[in-house]
Amino acid sequence: MQRTAQLITYLCFILIFFIPLTCLAESTGADAPAGDSIDRLAKAVENLNRILEKQSDATSEDKDLRKLDIAISYLNFRSRRIELMERDLNMAKNERIRYQDSIEAWKERLELVSREMEGKSQQELQELEQRRLELELRIKSFEQRTTNISEEIIIQENQISELMSDLDSVESYIQQHLNL
Repeated sequence: MQRTAQLITYLCFILIFFIPLTCLAESTGADAPAGDSIDRLAKAVENLNRILEKQSDATSEDKDLRKLDIAISYLNFRSRRIELMERDLNMAKNERIRYQDSIEAWKERLELVSREMEGKSQQELQELEQRRLELELRIKSFEQRTTNISEEIIIQENQISELMSDLDSVESYIQQHLNL
């Protein structure tokens, strides 16, 4: 912007000093210096035009480069965020697997307690029934946790999918503007 102002100032300076000279040359009848002055003035104006065009092209290119830099920074940020979310997703899947394994172990224990209940005395049956109820409660608790984790996994997978979609659009923008 400052450069544009300087160029305009130079143009005005040239106009202020050359126009009176051309008028003076015309009034004195000296055609050669007036034509020469006008040619130099025309060349100076053309040079200023070229400089202004180059400057506006450079400014436009700088804006495009800044946009690309921002897009690349966004791409890096989102990629790191997706990596963290995928890590959390894998941890949740592993936790769900552990819960499912625990459920299977508790179910096996429940079957053992149920088998032990056959042919036992009344007092032993009460103790075994108490253990059986505790095992069923634990199984239900772990099944509820498994369900909650499964829902969380679905939510995380959807979020990752949305972020990947965003990344794809930003990546295509970058590729279009970098001509990759």
